[in-house]
Amino acid sequence: MNEPFFSVVVAAYNAQDTIRSSVESALAQSDDDLELIIIDDGSTDQTLKIAIQLSCEDSRVHVVSQPNSGPASARNHGARIAKGKFVAFLDADDAWHCEKLTKHWAIHDGDAGLDASFAKVHFCPENNGEMVPGRTFSQIPVGNIEMADILVENTICTTSNFVVKRDNSSHWAGSKKTCALPRTRSFSRGWWGVAARSAGSTSRWFNTG
Repeated sequence: MNEPFFSVVVAAYNAQDTIRSSVESALAQSDDDLELIIIDDGSTDQTLKIAIQLSCEDSRVHVVSQPNSGPASARNHGARIAKGKFVAFLDADDAWHCEKLTKHWAIHDGDAGLDASFAKVHFCPENNGEMVPGRTFSQIPVGNIEMADILVENTICTTSNFVVKRDNSSHWAGSKKTCALPRTRSFSRGWWGVAARSAGSTSRWFNTG
């Protein structure tokens, strides 16, 4: 079996109310050349059960369970076992626009030296468990950016907004506890890409295309 172009890593902890919609948003991508790895981080609710159900429904979904170690450990675990050329991260309470990965592919296909890419974030309020259109968007700089921009300004805004070459992710995925940024040469900003679900003090991000 050929390796997929994208490996989508979903870190999940007690996300029974949102994991299905998050995973389905990734599986519904217009570019379906992907594997989806759910890392259950020691959930105490029905998250693992739902994840297993999703793997039974779609052969692209793989489920791994680990003792609770935090989201950085879960993401790094997923990145270590990823087989795709690019690794994309999606939190279990986030969702993506159906064109997200297609647009990331186009950006990287046009620049072989590009190591990572990200999009804009759209913040959406939550109404009875469903996201509704919001009015707030994150800002993205013009042109490519460098590591210093990431460290100083947090331009990515959320992990669910990040796609990186797997070869570069290996620089940091060996760490079990921390999630250092990859040692990349340049990042490309993209289109509006992530929508956030907000209910009270919580937010849900939605990656759009």
